[in-house]
Amino acid sequence: MVYFTGIALLAAAVSIIIGKYDKLASLLLGIMLLLFILPHAQNLSTNDMEMINILKNIALAGGAFLYASVAKDSTYVK
Repeated sequence: MVYFTGIALLAAAVSIIIGKYDKLASLLLGIMLLLFILPHAQNLSTNDMEMINILKNIALAGGAFLYASVAKDSTYVK
């Protein structure tokens, strides 16, 4: 699972940098970052510091969604 996550992050970064399918890549990146909240939410009852990770993931996902809203490529996502 760790390798898949790393490959997905690298693929999104390369796609955004070269500007091909950047809207789709940033949208999928934002969704993946929101899914990363689930393990932190499960540990929130035992460790209060998990809220920092939850808020970090929400902020990063918001940045990815913001980039997706202004990206020029609308091949797959309108």
